[in-house]
Amino acid sequence: MPRADKRYLIGPHLLQEIRDTIAKVDSNPQQRTNLTDQHGGYRPPIDQTDGPAIRIGSAVGAWSKGSTATVTWIPGGTVTSTMVATNLFADVTNTATYNCAVARAGYTWYLIAAEC
Repeated sequence: MPRADKRYLIGPHLLQEIRDTIAKVDSNPQQRTNLTDQHGGYRPPIDQTDGPAIRIGSAVGAWSKGSTATVTWIPGGTVTSTMVATNLFADVTNTATYNCAVARAGYTWYLIAAEC
């Protein structure tokens, strides 16, 4: 059933609503990761969902086919995030730190490319 108090924002009212929303989020950094959908339900941060994704990061040391390794990436600012990815395709013999790309299928990360 539609709400009787439905508002339509146009012109300066829309701009003020956008400014208020930005100010509200900027004043409380905790809300940046605790977003809600349009119906008020919790929506996890993008890096914790189960849909497809790709990340460019770095790994250290040899990574043999069939094994896992930790990949580090920087999603923004100084925040560092890691994920464990599985190598299904070929041995990586680089023993130093190297760039790589990983992709997520479901809840699992897989190596898709590594710097030679």
